Amino acid sequence: MLGIPTHFLLLEHANELFEIDSANLGYGYLGAVGASLGDFIANSDSGAPVPDPSPYWKIWNEIFARLFGYDAANPQNDSGPKLLDSLTILHDVLEKLKVASQTRDTNKLPNSVELTNFAQAITDLRTFVDLASQAGFTGKTGDLIFASVNMKPNAAQKPPAAEKLYLRDLLHWRRTGRFLRVLLESAQGDNETGYANGYLSSYAGKVCGSPFINSIAGGPYRTTWWRNRWIANWVDAWVYGAYRHNITMSGDTPSVPYASWKFNLADANLHLRLIENLGADNPFATLKDAMNKPQDAMNAVKMVMNMVRGKQDLLKLPPGFCKFWFDSFKAAYLGDGVLPGWISDLGDERKQIILTHAFLRLWLVLWFQTGTGVPGLGAEAATPDPIPSNCSSDKPVWEDPSSPLYVSAPASNPPPIPQPETEDDTAQTVSEILAAIFTGGYYLLGQALLAVGAIIFGVASTKDNPTTLNWDQLACALYWYEWYYWGFCDVLHKALVKAGFSFPRANELDETLFKTDGSVESLGTERIKSRSVRDNYPMRQPPDMLTMAAWLVPPTTGIESPITVGYLDAAYPNFFIDDGVNRIGPAGGLSDTPGLIDDATPLKTDGNAAARTGNAMDNIKDLWRNKDRFQGAGNDFPSWNLDADRGMYYWTWEFEDLYDTTKIKIADG
Repeated sequence: MLGIPTHFLLLEHANELFEIDSANLGYGYLGAVGASLGDFIANSDSGAPVPDPSPYWKIWNEIFARLFGYDAANPQNDSGPKLLDSLTILHDVLEKLKVASQTRDTNKLPNSVELTNFAQAITDLRTFVDLASQAGFTGKTGDLIFASVNMKPNAAQKPPAAEKLYLRDLLHWRRTGRFLRVLLESAQGDNETGYANGYLSSYAGKVCGSPFINSIAGGPYRTTWWRNRWIANWVDAWVYGAYRHNITMSGDTPSVPYASWKFNLADANLHLRLIENLGADNPFATLKDAMNKPQDAMNAVKMVMNMVRGKQDLLKLPPGFCKFWFDSFKAAYLGDGVLPGWISDLGDERKQIILTHAFLRLWLVLWFQTGTGVPGLGAEAATPDPIPSNCSSDKPVWEDPSSPLYVSAPASNPPPIPQPETEDDTAQTVSEILAAIFTGGYYLLGQALLAVGAIIFGVASTKDNPTTLNWDQLACALYWYEWYYWGFCDVLHKALVKAGFSFPRANELDETLFKTDGSVESLGTERIKSRSVRDNYPMRQPPDMLTMAAWLVPPTTGIESPITVGYLDAAYPNFFIDDGVNRIGPAGGLSDTPGLIDDATPLKTDGNAAARTGNAMDNIKDLWRNKDRFQGAGNDFPSWNLDADRGMYYWTWEFEDLYDTTKIKIADG
């Protein structure tokens, strides 16, 4: 599946056609999220004040519960340390200490409360990365990831009926062209029209981009779901940087080296695009204003989290827009047992609450991935300045914080940091890798805590007697603390990238993978470049959580029958976005029905082989030019499977009876 950042890029390029006015562009961005909005809506409604969590949101809920300090099972209840506050304290007090040290001004030193919180923050973080506490966290998260796909093979059971699919899967798998048609026909006013046009760009982006992602993942979302999302993160990071630097590729070498790219997706603040331009009566205007003020931004994020947890009154999307979305959904999916029953009788107020919660859940995920500004959570900690001239190059021993003596110790300048990946590393399950990473984080935080002891002792003594502070000793302790702090932030970032929650930085896109045979391979070709897969695709779904948890490497589960064509070309992501080489071929673009379609081979073809249907931008233009052809019942846009499941350009399909991919049928012919 294609990631949201790349969908945003497609909208921005396509808006030359759509001409969504700037005041309503936020609705265009929300539309560009497309069928992925289903990730944040459960296929049920208990009627509770806080709508039911979707399977995908349950995973993120575990992350946010630790960041914001609440019980994941009962979000209204506060529980445990707030790790977001801990990370913020570490950064803010460090900056205050650096200023005081550089100016040698005791008035700029942190006060006793700040220093106490400083030490407590490290203790809380160290508890978090301790393996004893991590076991429960990673285990629970792994279970939720494994449960986040509901089409699992079981020879004795039938796959879920359409109305029982997760809403994310229903939007990708059934009546995709009809929903697009209904949105475009039903749209009234600038906000609804902006949304519908954004959805059109997402429809084309998914059909053209999903096969690209699948070829790297080894299979479609149904069989490689978390690996599929993880690969999409790498592709999104490449796309964001490459298009802002106008990168061209010579083989596998970018025209500007990755290490020199100045644009990182982790700093893109994509969450702001959703709330900045939502019409003249923007319901999130106060949130937008607060997010644009650094001193207020974090409190604004906490306000949104409190809304999502049901602890604060909800700022809501306009009721008319929410009614438009759900009424369009109902019109598209009604009949033949496809529409989920709970949507049939949904009241307008409930529509507004459910869609607003989905919007805010999406907003929080984009904030976490592209805009926290917190080192370790996307933002990069500053590399420490060179070692002070009067400071030993050996790491000091802080056995007794009251006497930070510099004695002989192994040289460590800078301290040890995680080594480059090896093929053996990536073959392990993610849980094993995270355990190893967090062990390093536990060590680094332990060393940082010792350094903080020395810093606190020195600063606290100065508060009583300003003449006692040894500024040189403080500078040395601060130098080493900075390195351990930097190391921990790097460790945390690497863990979140490997786990699939954070985007890699630009300078990580070509890190070297050391293979067991002694050769090396760039991660850029391993995780960003598509593969031509014509005879070994798709791989089967992992049968259990342990197999699924090795998502850092292509699956070794065997090939699902029948073999199909996954992708035709080995190329970088610009190929499916707007590369002129990837033009619409003789089989036509996405607005055309397949050249050959039957129950056995639901492929778009040129002769008897899978055909290229062109890049996403050409197809957005094709759909836009031909949209008037698709009006009224029976004149739906083609219902492409938006996950490109079973191969390139497949029609929406379903199992005939049991979970058997040799016996499938067209679902929306």
